[in-house]
Amino acid sequence: MSEHVPAISVLLPIYNGASYLVEAIDSVLEQSWKDFELIIINDGSTDDSAAIVRGYDDPRIRYYEHENIGLAATLNRGIGLAVGEIIARQDQDDISMPERFAHQMAYLTAHPDCVLIGTWAEIWKEGSVTGRSLRHPTENALINLELLFDNPFVHSSVMIRKKILQEVGGYSLDPLRQPPEDYELWSRMAHRGTLANLPELLVIYREVGGSMSRSTTLSFLERMLIISQENVRSLLGSEYDSARIRSAVSFYHGVDVPGRRLSTKDIMVLLRDLEFSLSAKYPDDRVRLRAGLKRIFNIMLHFRYTRFMNEKLARFLVLCRSFFLYCKKGQ
Repeated sequence: MSEHVPAISVLLPIYNGASYLVEAIDSVLEQSWKDFELIIINDGSTDDSAAIVRGYDDPRIRYYEHENIGLAATLNRGIGLAVGEIIARQDQDDISMPERFAHQMAYLTAHPDCVLIGTWAEIWKEGSVTGRSLRHPTENALINLELLFDNPFVHSSVMIRKKILQEVGGYSLDPLRQPPEDYELWSRMAHRGTLANLPELLVIYREVGGSMSRSTTLSFLERMLIISQENVRSLLGSEYDSARIRSAVSFYHGVDVPGRRLSTKDIMVLLRDLEFSLSAKYPDDRVRLRAGLKRIFNIMLHFRYTRFMNEKLARFLVLCRSFFLYCKKGQ
C-alpha cells in the first residue's frame, strides 16, 4: 500500500521566532482542511524556537534545522523537501484563520489556470489589534497592474502550484534581488498563469521588530525600484524611455531622481502607454484598469507637488532669513 501524499505542503521557516511561534503552528494544525504536511525549517535560531517545535507530537510536522542561510535559501530547501502539489506559506509570527486552506484550495480547484493565490490580511502590531488591514486587488488584471509598481500579495497568505514554482527556479538567491524575495518571485510567476487574492481576511499579519536574517549591499527600497523598473519595461518593451520609467517608479515610491524632474505630462504619457498595453492584454477589464491607473497617477502627482512645494517653501525660508540678516546688519 502506497504512502499517502498530502495535497498541501506548508512551509514555515523560523529564525528566533519563539515569541509567536506557538500561535503560528497552532493556526496551521487547526485548519479545517486536514490534508497537509507542515515543513518547519529552523534557520539557525539561537532562542527557544527548536524546543518549541520539538514539543509538538503531530505526524504532519516535519522538522529540519541548519546553519543560518537566510529566508530565500531556507524556502528553496523547503520547496525541495515538499511532496504536495500546492505550496502554502506561513510566517513564524502570523496566524492563519481556520478556513484559509479550504477556501484557497476551492479556488485553485475551480481555476486550474491560477498559479498563485493570496488572501487579505488583518494587521496586528505585535499582540495588539490595529483596526488596519491589507486588502490587495483580487482580479488578475488589477493584480498585474499593481505588480508593476508594488507587491500585491501578503507573503504569509499565499498558495502556489509547486510545478510552476520549480519551473521558474524558486526564490532568487541573488543578494541584489532579495529581499524582497517574494515580490521578485511573483514578478516571474505572473508570466506563467493568472494570479488572485481572495477578498477575505484569512490571515493575521503581525508587525514585529525582527525578521528572518539576511544581508545585502542595497537597501530594500533600492531593490524594490530595480524590480519595479524591470516589470514596467517588460510590459512596455526594451526600447521604451528608461529615464521616464525610472522617474515614474521612483515617484510612486516617494523617491526623487537627481537631475530628472518628471513633468505631469511625462506621468500621463507613461500611464497612457501602460493603459494601452494592459487593455490589450485584458480587454474585459478596461474600466477597472483605468480606475487603478488613476490611483497610481494620484500617488505620483501627490509626491511631485509635495516635493515641489517643499522646495518652494525651503527657498522662501532662505530668502526670509537673508532678508532678516540684511535688516539686522543695517541697524
